[in-house]
Amino acid sequence: MFDPIELFNRLDKSRSSISKLRKAQDELLAKYAKELQNVPRIGIKLPTGSGKSLIAILILEAWRLAGKVVAIVTANKGLAEDMKKRCDELGIPSATIFGASGETSYLIERTRNLRRYKLKQLIGIFNYHAFLYGTEYKQEIFPPDVLVIDDASDFETVRNEFFTVRINRENHPKIYNAVIKALSSYSHLYPNLREFEGKRISQSGVELVYFTHTADVLAVLREHMPELRKDTDFNFSFERNRTMLSSFLIFITNYEIELRSLLVPEKLLKMGNIGQVIFMSATLPDEELLHKIFGIGKSQIHIIDEQSISREAFEEIETMGKRLIFPLDQTDLGTGVSPKCLDILLTLTRIHKKTLVLANSHYDTDRIRRFLESKQIPVLVYKTADDSEYFTHKMERGVLLCANRYLGLDFPGKTCQVEVIVRLPAIWDSVDAFQSTILNNNFYVEQRVGNRLTQSFGRCNRLETDESLYYILDSRILARLIGEEQYLRYLPRNMYAELMTGYALSQGGDIGQAIKYGEESFFGAKDSNYYKILEEEKKAWSHQKINQFISKYDLEIEAWEKALAGSYESSGQLFDFVADQCRQNAENFPNQNLEMMSAFNFYLSAMCYFNAFHHYNNPRDKQLCLEALKKAIDYGGNSSWFNHLRAVYNSLVEKESEKLPFELERIEIRQVKENIAPRYEDFINRNSSKQKNWKDVLNQLIGDASSGSHGQMVVALQKFFELLGFETALGDNAKGEPDLIAFSPLTSWKYQLSIEAKTKEKGEEEPVASVTQSIGDCGVVERKTSCRTFALLITQKEVFSGKAEEVAKGKAKLFTSSAFAVLMNKVLKAIDEWSNLSSSGKPAFIDSIISPYELHELFKPSDDPIVKTEDVRNIRVKE
Repeated sequence: MFDPIELFNRLDKSRSSISKLRKAQDELLAKYAKELQNVPRIGIKLPTGSGKSLIAILILEAWRLAGKVVAIVTANKGLAEDMKKRCDELGIPSATIFGASGETSYLIERTRNLRRYKLKQLIGIFNYHAFLYGTEYKQEIFPPDVLVIDDASDFETVRNEFFTVRINRENHPKIYNAVIKALSSYSHLYPNLREFEGKRISQSGVELVYFTHTADVLAVLREHMPELRKDTDFNFSFERNRTMLSSFLIFITNYEIELRSLLVPEKLLKMGNIGQVIFMSATLPDEELLHKIFGIGKSQIHIIDEQSISREAFEEIETMGKRLIFPLDQTDLGTGVSPKCLDILLTLTRIHKKTLVLANSHYDTDRIRRFLESKQIPVLVYKTADDSEYFTHKMERGVLLCANRYLGLDFPGKTCQVEVIVRLPAIWDSVDAFQSTILNNNFYVEQRVGNRLTQSFGRCNRLETDESLYYILDSRILARLIGEEQYLRYLPRNMYAELMTGYALSQGGDIGQAIKYGEESFFGAKDSNYYKILEEEKKAWSHQKINQFISKYDLEIEAWEKALAGSYESSGQLFDFVADQCRQNAENFPNQNLEMMSAFNFYLSAMCYFNAFHHYNNPRDKQLCLEALKKAIDYGGNSSWFNHLRAVYNSLVEKESEKLPFELERIEIRQVKENIAPRYEDFINRNSSKQKNWKDVLNQLIGDASSGSHGQMVVALQKFFELLGFETALGDNAKGEPDLIAFSPLTSWKYQLSIEAKTKEKGEEEPVASVTQSIGDCGVVERKTSCRTFALLITQKEVFSGKAEEVAKGKAKLFTSSAFAVLMNKVLKAIDEWSNLSSSGKPAFIDSIISPYELHELFKPSDDPIVKTEDVRNIRVKE
């Protein structure tokens, strides 16, 4: 190839604003020409605005002049046209090539450009969709010899969409419900389905359909195919993937049904045959995850990042204007957007002309939209890149509101200078939810959050002269600033320093201080304190290398490749090998849940052997399926998801004597406790900051329940019952309802509590009137549902009148605050133990969590209505 630096020096740069290479560009191009010409896969991880586009153009032009077909793909048409403009300014021949629809003149020009690109007469510049559709589906775009993927993290999303079949609940409610109905006979294996029916589940709720039930789902889709075929998006995705559906995983969430492969092997795409692919992004993950998300098996990926160039060179390109990131101490987050969060958003949108708001669920987005519009704030909900253009050029003020979306959001200059991140971008899709809640794959989640934060912090500042503010309303980030940093260690140096500077200038995340500083002391200001802290944080920053288990990802990718191609027995063997390797390394990496990863790979092995048996009817394949399933169950430990596999195993076994024990109640209890554990984690993270410690917060709740005002007592009880695994709602006293209603999870032993809270008033004992009120309120609640309802009276007094005790017999349970405090302290102790466990130690601890199951008898009315402290101390969990 031609030397790209020499090529640049020979170019006519009279029309370009670029007269010379930056030091980083010069170092990187020299390294490429000397060492990387023949490396098949390269990752360039440098900050936005560092000049990666020019690096790409020079490398591609050097190869084109050497007789290679070369191309670059970008996220959207706007970025492709910007890349074309850069080529034009340097006199480098190029053409943008988009989709095959439009006016005749455009189609003629497109055909000519495709031919010139193929004949190596120019650099082909494609957007993601046009390239994937043209190479993989229509097969009209000639694959290049050298390909640059700009903003590779965004390309991953688009590529995954290309190999995914979706049935959106909102667009196809009849079909969604039909799938739920088809699985209803197995509802004991899919506990979330009952929640999905009522649309009550959180974003993290997900069900992975077991492979023995895949045929049931596919049968429903075939039955409704005439309707689905009318949906263009479904039709295209179905046609692309129809031959691979038997090996796809089927996820069901509250919003959609999703059929997809966990990995998309590179060899399934024509990209697999491209000689060299260069991935460019500010947010490339570590090498193993990069291999997996792009399905790159045996080829080494050579990563170039800030460690690969001189410090002087890196400091020169670390220029994305003036930016400040505020992590706010906003603890009232819950399952939905809280009133406090909405008030902060309203304040910011009234102060600043335009605001970009990033939420991570459609539910949150809708709640924010309705609230802001009720306050006369103009809101545009992002759906396509056209919305971004409209917000940029047509809206004078207001909010662009996005759900799980960063693609196409670039606001340089003064287009939009303020961004609000409502929640940490931890769970965006069904795979995220499964990796997090079922497999407890913390390293996956940490990298994803870190990379997505890095993406989000670059939306409003793209130029050296930009000034932008970022507010994070999810206070869990503060716990990472004072504890183990986890996802923050994946932030680049400048972003990390800007976050720490925001933390300092807001005095530890104080909302008022942050808003005041952003309004008065940032835009156009030269605050010496800002620059002093920023430089100190930059100097203190160091790259944190994670001691992480490196799996046999090449074999895992090959296993998916063979499974999707229909080579089921070979893929089963490969998944089995990957599972064994994870299991053998589990003890060496206690902070990674390798036992669970091993169990899941055994499950995938069983799925492949099941497909082999289904296609070829070889009894040996069925036996191998059962053996792999048994290992998945064994290594999945007490996990409810893996114990549900016992029913799957039993459905494949003919002899009754060979079936495994299947204790549904025990599995349900475990699942409830698995759902409580993340609440422990959230409570710790949301209540750990410079100003507070989570233990102090929980002790304050205990104090409020014992001696606070009525309002404080009710709030304390509400938060506490949620830590016990209940869903709660405040009652309407005007309608005869109690202070608080607590619902146990939807299980075979479901019940609900009607809770009346009484503070210290006149007198030393709780009178009978309080008991009769509690029983009456309970009746009101019970008449509205078929669920068993128990009346609870919790009082700050220490004595009940004799009449009160008599009336309560068999109808209500009576708690003094001291007795209830014993229960609250049990939870405090459990959370404390949880906080000190490694990732591998937490699954075993889950069984000892107190849940609504253990409390059933304590809350159930009896002839001895007063709950004593010994009764609470004697609670035993079922392990």
